[in-house]
Amino acid sequence: SLDELSADLFDLISYLWMVSSKNSEGYIHFESDEALKLKYADPYRQNFKTRERERFAIMQRVAALSSVWIAVENDDFIIVNEANLEDRTEYDLTNFQPMFQIGSLEMAYDKKTGKAKGIYSLTIKPSSLLAYYLTDNTQAFGYLDYKVFQYNYYQKRPHKRLVRFLNYEWKVRTEDLLEPFTVEGLNHAMDLNPRYTGSKNREKLETVLDELMQDSVIKSWYY
Repeated sequence: SLDELSADLFDLISYLWMVSSKNSEGYIHFESDEALKLKYADPYRQNFKTRERERFAIMQRVAALSSVWIAVENDDFIIVNEANLEDRTEYDLTNFQPMFQIGSLEMAYDKKTGKAKGIYSLTIKPSSLLAYYLTDNTQAFGYLDYKVFQYNYYQKRPHKRLVRFLNYEWKVRTEDLLEPFTVEGLNHAMDLNPRYTGSKNREKLETVLDELMQDSVIKSWYY
């Protein structure tokens, strides 16, 4: 349900949290340079004004992820006030948690004017609910192929969406790993342009699959 850049940031922060060192409270330090690499292979080939604009716009999205609250359907809720237990029987209750928690922010200020420019870096960690799915041996999402971050979310959006879809499918498929994917299912996952029909749609699908194979994301594919 996230837009492409927010989905990239979600994946990147989750990945870095799984593999990076953490402070005593479980936070990782997330630098805006990491975020810039989602848009540019070499951010420092861009001029300063471009880097500055993109850096703070992207980091604003990172901070916004902490305002997204999530819940697992049918998850046990926590009783915070037992005196109200009788009232609780009248409702269906769901426990929501923030997607990410921010520990501290490093703000950048203009040296001449003193005006705040934006967030330069921050410490961040997933909520306990999300962390469970990132670390538990039986429930973990698994590592998303890091190459997903190398696909531009404008020109190669279908590649990013298909990598995410396959990563999820390979995790949840336990006894039916040999069941083939349908062309309809792959098309839906990639959300191809509805103007693609017939041979044009097939050509686009095969191009994406071939490029994923060339990039060693998948080993092979066939009809």
